[in-house]
Amino acid sequence: MYNFKKVIAFTAAGAVLGVSSLTVPFSVFADEAETEISTVSETETTSVTESEEPTETSSDETIEYEKAPDSSYNFEYDDTNGIAKLANYKGSVENLILPEKVEKDGKEYTVSAIKYYAFKNNQTIKNVIVPKTYKTIEKWAFWGCSNLKTIQLSEGIEEMGQSIFNMCYSLESIVIPESVTVLKNKLFSNCTSLKKAVIKCKVNVVGMYMFDGCRNLEEVVLPDGITEFQTNCFNDCHSLKKITIPDTVIAIGDNAFSECNSIDFIKIPDSVKTIGKNAFYRCGISIDDFNYKEINKFLMVADKETAAEIYAEENDFDMKSEIVSDKGPYFMTTETYEKYLKSLEEYESREENPPTQKFVNYGDVNSDNTVDSKDAVQILIDYAKRLADLPSDFNEDQREAADVNCDGEVNSTDAVIVLRYYSNQMVGLFSGTVKEFVEKTIKQQ
Repeated sequence: MYNFKKVIAFTAAGAVLGVSSLTVPFSVFADEAETEISTVSETETTSVTESEEPTETSSDETIEYEKAPDSSYNFEYDDTNGIAKLANYKGSVENLILPEKVEKDGKEYTVSAIKYYAFKNNQTIKNVIVPKTYKTIEKWAFWGCSNLKTIQLSEGIEEMGQSIFNMCYSLESIVIPESVTVLKNKLFSNCTSLKKAVIKCKVNVVGMYMFDGCRNLEEVVLPDGITEFQTNCFNDCHSLKKITIPDTVIAIGDNAFSECNSIDFIKIPDSVKTIGKNAFYRCGISIDDFNYKEINKFLMVADKETAAEIYAEENDFDMKSEIVSDKGPYFMTTETYEKYLKSLEEYESREENPPTQKFVNYGDVNSDNTVDSKDAVQILIDYAKRLADLPSDFNEDQREAADVNCDGEVNSTDAVIVLRYYSNQMVGLFSGTVKEFVEKTIKQQ
């Protein structure tokens, strides 16, 4: 028989992850508002409201963008094609619209690219608009721009080089336009403030170290047709809670989702033929606040005789066939998981759900399956905090376990009972449960 309390708690997380064949779909966003960029003179400024596309909540912040004088830049000129490449910026404008045109010796050039290292380690720029004349952003272009918060990339950009935004610690969100055909590796490595990325262009792979070290990344929107998650692409993304492996994916590289502690569910489609070493290392990790032990609650769902099953066996995943408990990690077949969800659906569809029998291990406040002095200390600490008008750290289950005399209060009396019970056990005077100890010893006095 299923433990329905645990089933409901577990599936609440799964419900937001999967709707189609139990996969974990990326969010689909409505058409986003795009900023209209108008040509302004070097001395003019223009008010541009930040696009609502990268974030789900609109911002009232209005940014005054400005064009810096041509003297703030160094360019490389191609007289044959009439184009220029932005080689270096040395200006002081914080909210910057990059130039579309530039003049030299009376001749006008169209600016079509940002050269490598053009803005490297620039600590001035905060918000940047890249106009539609730009076709290429070369490697390391914005490397180390630690105060860069937003960058708006116009449709027209075709190639983005390696490590463009590496160590842009303040970058919060970004949209890669559909026009891009090449995305190189390490694009957002160590962008520690990045929370959301929308990749609209049609790329086949999530490149090596693409989001490596993006510890605050919460949401990624990827295009259809992904065939490979390459090495370390989402390594160390602690805040990422959901990800999908589309049924077009063939390979998942080494450490692809390593240290993604917040991901506790993933479905591996049959299309996946190889899963690299430590691809899901330490996924689903949380910390027990009382004994500081790591708890792994990670569920992998796949079919038997697939790359996922081989990975599960090699990494000592528990092979669960029926009931999901509160420990992990697991490996569960798609068939079993579908039965599991169906049983939950049938249960929840009843007009009246029967009450679930709840087992309370009285005295075991820290859930280590023993009742000892550590539990008594936790009770006393919590009691002292409440006496000082500080909030309790106990959850509902812990409060119930701590109320060993069942008087509706958690206080020093409960801690004393736990200590007496523990001392009696240590010297062999009592071998039952705390509940039995209270009924047979405490209440008789």
